[in-house]
Amino acid sequence: MRNLTALSAAALMVALAIGAGRQPAQVIAQEQTFLLKEKLEVGTVRMVQAARSSAADITLNPDDYPSKTDLMLERTCVTHEWVTAMDGGRVSEVWRSYRNIAATETRTVDYGNGPEKVSTPVEEWKQNQTFVLKVKADNTREVSHETYDYISERDRAWAQLDLDADLLPGREVKVGESWKVPANRLGLIALSAPEDKLTEADVTVTLRGVKNDENGRKLADLKVEGTLKFTCDIINQFDDAASTRLKSSAKLSGSASFDVSAGRMVSYEWKGTSSVSGKLNGTPVKAETSFSEANLYGYALVFDKPAANGTEGPDSVESIQTFKHGAVDPAHIVIARNNGKVARIQVFDPASKKIVKTVLAMPGANTIATLALSPDRKRIAFSSNLNAGISISSSDIFVLELESGKLNQVSPWWATGDGIAQPTKTEKTCTVTGRIIWADDDPQFRRDRHDGFTGIVRIDHTPCAAVVNVDGTFKLEGVPVGVPLLLDIHGRLPNYSNGKMRDALMVYAGATMVDMTLEESGKDLGTVRIHPGHVQTGYDRPCWQGDALWMNTSAWTQGYKAGYPKHSWEKVDFGALELLYGGFSVSRDGKYVALCRDSSGGHGAVHFYDAAGKHLWGAEMPGATLSYTAEGAWTSEGAWVCTAGAENTLGKNLYGAPAVLYANREAKQAAVARMWPQLAGHSMMSLALDEKADVGFFVTHKYVAETQLTLGDAWMWDSRTDTLTRLTSLNDVLCLAGYGR
Repeated sequence: MRNLTALSAAALMVALAIGAGRQPAQVIAQEQTFLLKEKLEVGTVRMVQAARSSAADITLNPDDYPSKTDLMLERTCVTHEWVTAMDGGRVSEVWRSYRNIAATETRTVDYGNGPEKVSTPVEEWKQNQTFVLKVKADNTREVSHETYDYISERDRAWAQLDLDADLLPGREVKVGESWKVPANRLGLIALSAPEDKLTEADVTVTLRGVKNDENGRKLADLKVEGTLKFTCDIINQFDDAASTRLKSSAKLSGSASFDVSAGRMVSYEWKGTSSVSGKLNGTPVKAETSFSEANLYGYALVFDKPAANGTEGPDSVESIQTFKHGAVDPAHIVIARNNGKVARIQVFDPASKKIVKTVLAMPGANTIATLALSPDRKRIAFSSNLNAGISISSSDIFVLELESGKLNQVSPWWATGDGIAQPTKTEKTCTVTGRIIWADDDPQFRRDRHDGFTGIVRIDHTPCAAVVNVDGTFKLEGVPVGVPLLLDIHGRLPNYSNGKMRDALMVYAGATMVDMTLEESGKDLGTVRIHPGHVQTGYDRPCWQGDALWMNTSAWTQGYKAGYPKHSWEKVDFGALELLYGGFSVSRDGKYVALCRDSSGGHGAVHFYDAAGKHLWGAEMPGATLSYTAEGAWTSEGAWVCTAGAENTLGKNLYGAPAVLYANREAKQAAVARMWPQLAGHSMMSLALDEKADVGFFVTHKYVAETQLTLGDAWMWDSRTDTLTRLTSLNDVLCLAGYGR
């Protein structure tokens, strides 16, 4: 992860997993035999960067009034094929995902200025689609899950036929030995549609030699050549004379490379020609075609197996409980959970996949949103609503001292960092009343209204709260006298105004009034005007910088630096940014701050600032979804990693898949470093790194429509081997922490 650069996802996969371009260095003794069989297991993910091109010279009515045209098709695609089941040593189920499809069609046209080439993009319905495919003993495949309505039977047939050619004999082979490849293992070789039927195949592969490359891998050099024959029959049910009936034959030759050491394909490429004759939609046609195909292979592992994590109570509590632990072991991480009955922070061992110890337990109504582990691993900072009863913030930052078990509140500004903050108390209290009105945002019907607003009125640093009545009135009792107060109103306006849908942010409304110092007689505020766009915010995403804690207000562009344990409070504004920014995190030296947001064009964007709020660099990130729920972490070398999402669909209910964004401020490079279409339907949440940033930990939340539950679990990604492993089967994990925050 430390060495990632701004490569495309496909190029990155090739560079990391394939090692393409390295030349073999040493010839191995020719009399040896070599096992040419791919080593697959449940969890193997084969990633293929595929390139296809064809150029056809087509003649319509070749014997009578011939008309000539040409057509060139070019297509690149990245596929992920995840093995999810095996039966008797053979693969019996795969998840096949399509990414980064780019296709163009080029024709020669004459619009009066002479012949010219015109290229147009071709939309691919398989883009960002995943299919669950049952693999039968005869190597045929069947889509085994419900698909979207627009995926027709023809499209399903295409997906079922689309598999990468298996050129290996599956046995020991001597150098110079040849073997035939059965037709059912050639997939869509040289085909363009599921109606094309491969009637004859005579494809021979020869082991030309095996050599050691510079990394000590044994690479088998394979020669591929053969002939193919196809038919294509598309019957017009209304007029048989308009049916398509074609015959074609093709020759191809090329080479392939296989890693004997690892049992993995490295690449194949070949070129060929074909001749086509027959009728196209009832019109006689002849065509001569040249084509080329190439695959580059990479491999990853995804182990999505249930884990026995053990239990470590308490299973229920009526009040906040803390437990002494000492510094967290460098090999351990911290997780936060909430099953509705109890919220817990626990130390977790990724190696054994076991819970080590509970260090904090709270009633389930108190939840935890984000975590950060101090550099000395003796303090856990977290955001929680556990003291929201006296705050206008939805969440605040707390620190658990592991060695003493003491729990301290750090935000908002009036918290002292010494114990849980207590409400403001005065000898006398009073009552505050008022009536809320809001300005209708439709200029044709602009007038003051109060109907339809649902909200809460609060006094900060006190338990004083009141619901807004249907007539817009409110009444706050027990309000402290003689001290400056902050009053906050927040709630929702109706989704519709005069029959028009409000913008998403405009349904949130409210107002804040500051420096209210009241007398014993109380106060009637009279008419209080509120406005759309007022969102209740909370403090979250704590980041450690030595003994200081950085945090931000959720989804906003303001950051705060709080001294800890000696309390201080400093506000930092990050320019005139829009709302709904996420991923807030501060570099380990405290010099830089990173944020992310989805742009209006649908592309993610990253932004870097200095600690004073000055913008340094930003870049759009096509192909990544970066929301205000994103979470970032810094490596020890000063690079930034952030949770993201990638478009991907499996079935009718699941959309999106986890991804990791990598950005280097100094090099001004950013890229989607990795995505996992295998986890379609999971939303990537919390993120942490190990000390060297070789291993990443994250949480995904998956909504299950049948149960209407959101399940959360922790995962571990080893970037050195590209291995993703499920760590928990607890279903209630909220977030985690390690290094980097």
